[in-house]
Amino acid sequence: MHDFKLPSLQLCEMLNEEDGRCKVLIIYPHPDDETMNNGGLIAKLVQDEKFDVTIVSTSYGEKGNQVLDLPPQELMKVREEEFSKVMRYFGVKSYEIWNFGDGEHRYRETEIKNKVREYLTENEFDLVITYERSGIYGHKDHITLSKVIYELHKELGSFKVLYSTLSKQMFEKIELPTYMASEGLENMRGLAEYKLNIVKDLNKKYNAAKIYESQDLTQGKPLWLYKALGIYEYYTSKYTNN
Repeated sequence: MHDFKLPSLQLCEMLNEEDGRCKVLIIYPHPDDETMNNGGLIAKLVQDEKFDVTIVSTSYGEKGNQVLDLPPQELMKVREEEFSKVMRYFGVKSYEIWNFGDGEHRYRETEIKNKVREYLTENEFDLVITYERSGIYGHKDHITLSKVIYELHKELGSFKVLYSTLSKQMFEKIELPTYMASEGLENMRGLAEYKLNIVKDLNKKYNAAKIYESQDLTQGKPLWLYKALGIYEYYTSKYTNN
């Protein structure tokens, strides 16, 4: 499942900020995306005084793959509370939820882009982290936000980007919920450049994921299995593989 040959992610070297503080924005479309993709990295960054971490969810995830069978307006409140609990558990002090609508991002791409541009300019982040180009399994919100970050990176040039992805072996062997995807998903995927060993932070990530009780995060599979397989997180700085 893992690609042990990949180099390890070295953020300080990548950012050339060995002496100063680095401002990191982790931005995803739904609460829980940040934990499932970057929980290990979040745990590491929060413990490192060189990094200031901000986490944004661009929707409340009110149409998520829930287990509670609640209407969207009620689920919205539950997910907001879960997100806040997770942020407190990780020790993240700066976090926000924006209301661009779960499942609505592709229709509000310009609005999202304008909001993110303003937020990036105001806060002067050094690094932005989000989904790789295909959104892992083709969710349209994931794809739209990844595209927005890519385009703003080209436009502004004031920050670096890491796209969260999986190893090639994981893409080949894990059964992902690709029922939302369009054709050509495999050709869109951003292949991993770096691995991050999160063994020491695995319990933190696992316990944070468990706080999202309203969601079926592992598509019916036990969460402990996800924990057992998740000793590495994978990242790429490339939006395309060309």
